[in-house]
Amino acid sequence: MESIGKTIREARIKKGLTLENIEIQTEIRKKYLMAIENDDYAGIPGEVFVKGIIRTYGNHLDLNGPELMDIYKVIVTGSTFEKVKSRGVREVSNVQVGIFLKQQGDIGGGKSGSVQSGGFPIRQFLAGPVAILILAGGYFIVPRILSSRNHAVDKPAVTTEQKATRIDSVGK
Repeated sequence: MESIGKTIREARIKKGLTLENIEIQTEIRKKYLMAIENDDYAGIPGEVFVKGIIRTYGNHLDLNGPELMDIYKVIVTGSTFEKVKSRGVREVSNVQVGIFLKQQGDIGGGKSGSVQSGGFPIRQFLAGPVAILILAGGYFIVPRILSSRNHAVDKPAVTTEQKATRIDSVGK
């Protein structure tokens, strides 16, 4: 049995691809591709990643990725090819699906009173315009209240002496 790394490297070279090409096309880092080609699985963090990279890299080179994974399992476990062979996609027959529909009142927030008999959500529809009116009112009313308070503070009360002084100054 030939090593996985040698098989993959030969397929890559036969296709005229570089490790940089494969890195871009598969989005697998070059150092992991090199580790696979050198059969240095310790350089890859975790067996799940090793299997995934072998499968993806093999499939990308038009090799049988799952079969390469099985070869890897034989190498790692020391078992036979027949024992570790992938079973492929499991097919299931006689599947029964039960469909349960909720009652109209159960849909949404769980409150049956939030939707009118016609199905139109009045509360949600009115909440938007009411919020806009409150914000617009605040935008126009608050500055007027603040400016009227500022004018009252800025202008002190005029005493009778000041009024008399003003009248005298106008008459001269």
